[in-house]
Amino acid sequence: MMRILMLPFLAFCFSCSNNQHCNPGTPQKLLTIRLDNNGSISYQHEVLLEGLSKNCDSTTVMTAIKNYMENNASDTPISSVAVYNSAEHFDSGETLSQPKEFYGDCVVSVWFDATSGKPREFDFYNYKGNRDYEGVRWKR
Repeated sequence: MMRILMLPFLAFCFSCSNNQHCNPGTPQKLLTIRLDNNGSISYQHEVLLEGLSKNCDSTTVMTAIKNYMENNASDTPISSVAVYNSAEHFDSGETLSQPKEFYGDCVVSVWFDATSGKPREFDFYNYKGNRDYEGVRWKR
């Protein structure tokens, strides 16, 4: 009888602990970078969601990105949103090139289709700041 009761309890504990770092706070804009591609102007938004784990599921992260995009008060067309879990390595003195360690804090960079507004590409970085996945689907 004890085994039967213990199994659901353990499953509940593990499911809660796996999502404890997937509750992002309020998005804070770090930087907006103007992108000029053959006369077409768009912007890359770099957003801080402190404490967000690199292991979060796509639903949690994409919901946070959607909330950011819907509440973005600027008139800058968004071509991509890069989500960071820390600003520890952010250099506010640099506008275009951040230190490589900054990208180690990047959870994901999502590129959007200009006409439909749907995600078209995902870029993931490892803890050293190197891109370890680039593709049309979520990494995990």
